[in-house]
Amino acid sequence: MSDDVQVLDLTAEEYALYRSLVAAGPTVPAELAGTATFARLAERGLVAHLSGDATRWIVVSPQAAFEPEIAARRRELHEFRLRIARLADRFHHTTTASGAELVEVIDGPQEVRGWFNRLLRTAEREVLICDTPPYVKSVRFSDNPGDLRPGVRIRTLHAPESVAIPGRLAIAAATVATGEQLRVGEVPMKLVLSDRRTGMVPLQRRPTVLDSALLVRDPALVAALVALFESYFDRAVPLDLGVAQLPPDADRPTKPERDLLTLLMAGLTDQAIADQLGCHVSTVRRRQQQLFARLGATTRFQAGYQAVQRGWLTAAERSAG
Repeated sequence: MSDDVQVLDLTAEEYALYRSLVAAGPTVPAELAGTATFARLAERGLVAHLSGDATRWIVVSPQAAFEPEIAARRRELHEFRLRIARLADRFHHTTTASGAELVEVIDGPQEVRGWFNRLLRTAEREVLICDTPPYVKSVRFSDNPGDLRPGVRIRTLHAPESVAIPGRLAIAAATVATGEQLRVGEVPMKLVLSDRRTGMVPLQRRPTVLDSALLVRDPALVAALVALFESYFDRAVPLDLGVAQLPPDADRPTKPERDLLTLLMAGLTDQAIADQLGCHVSTVRRRQQQLFARLGATTRFQAGYQAVQRGWLTAAERSAG
């Protein structure tokens, strides 16, 4: 009933009376004709005098009563459509004339850094990142989880050489604690996408220095970048490797073994693991052989498989290394 009242622009009392009159028949009982609500219905043309008898009233059919208002609303809707069409033409002309704004060149490391931070701060739902060297000084694509608004989801695809940078494991652990999803795998290019509306990519596909970038707002290009990210992210290996929930008396990896297993499954080289852990490569190889012996494995793939079988890793966390 409330919807009918709003659409017909009647008060609740007016609508109730008109509805009862429509249901009762064409003639109006004399006792209702003198009420204030009835008088307002007469002003709206919903009731009328019986032809030739000024003392008797009849109900006007809804089709006849509301046809003038329907016609008026049709005219308003037609005018509204014309105005929208004119605005759309103007919008199309403006965006076509200034199409460069849909793909903007960001020049200089300070500007690149500023736009990266802005894309993080303004995201309301989701940030997607492809992380690979080179970096603007003091800025890496997943070092800034604190810049995100609460509730914003972030997914980062790291290149192996990105994770191999000393200190990156600690950063990864901190970002995972905030809810970030990290994976390691092939990265097509450096990329950040904010809310699937705006993206930023290097001006060159494989730059040696990150001092310029393209800011992409064109919906079609952004959609293509999102699809590119998703295709590579789906094939990558989760970096949030942890120990599965095991019984208290179960065989468990030590923390050094878990850290080593994490880096092995991420696909890092022995030298990169040594750099990450701050030890000599020979130490890494010795510890790797000890871990393999404990797992009964001779390759990284076998080690990953055995780790899953023992409950050290989930199946989704194992890399075919």
